[in-house]
Amino acid sequence: MESTVQQSENRPEEGRSPFHYSKNFAKVMLKDNKFWSRFGAIPNGVKLVVQAAIGAGLLLTAPFAVQIFGFAGCCILGAAGLCAIGYGFPGAWQRLEENFAQTFPRFNPLRRIGQPIRARLKKKPQPQQQEDTQKKRRRGLRLKESHMDIFLSGVTLEGSVFGIVVWPLLAVPVVLALPTLTVAGGLLLAGAAVQTASSIFGVVCSVRTLSQTARKNKGAKKGKETKAAPPQVEKAGALPAAATDAFNSKAVPGKQMELPLEEPAQPGRASGPRPLQ
Repeated sequence: MESTVQQSENRPEEGRSPFHYSKNFAKVMLKDNKFWSRFGAIPNGVKLVVQAAIGAGLLLTAPFAVQIFGFAGCCILGAAGLCAIGYGFPGAWQRLEENFAQTFPRFNPLRRIGQPIRARLKKKPQPQQQEDTQKKRRRGLRLKESHMDIFLSGVTLEGSVFGIVVWPLLAVPVVLALPTLTVAGGLLLAGAAVQTASSIFGVVCSVRTLSQTARKNKGAKKGKETKAAPPQVEKAGALPAAATDAFNSKAVPGKQMELPLEEPAQPGRASGPRPLQ
């Protein structure tokens, strides 16, 4: 029974062709700037690691004072590249799963791929293993989604700007140095054009992701301030002038309030209750 339900869930909807699903998925993926900013951080993280390694190799012949600051900078650059790779892959995979679930409501190929992994994660570990896993998670570096988007978009933006500047500078002088445009020169120009276009696309996606994250954080901050603000108490209105004058005329300093005097007892009449007849 369960297998029949799973098969019905994984089948595409009736009356919809694969071309329809592919077109919708392409539209969703093209508009998802978060996916491209996260995915672009992976190759740019690799570039940062390579740059750090090259810089460390060049610093071997430098003076000792320069080596200290240079190696520190290379370590920071390499760590940033490794973090971009480590956060970029799961972040991009998360967006990919969400886009698949949005496009394929009843047929999701990624669900089948992730089923064995989720089945293994659902197995309850031993108490000692569970404690060790919790300690490792606490020690691990965690980032919020907004912080992850800012970091990965920054890495993608840096690598994309670098590609926009470097690729034309590498390809154009080589092609101009050739006497005639050969097949290798044409392929080099085509590759440089593709890389430049992808770098421009990366810049656009990164800027859009950063602006969306900034607006989201600003809205969340305003919501917190609104909740934390104490409720305003309305001030009582001023008394009318007539009531104020009457109160001031009665409240004369040095004048005591006069109490009504008791009537004197009539002669021949005893005070107290009247006797019963």
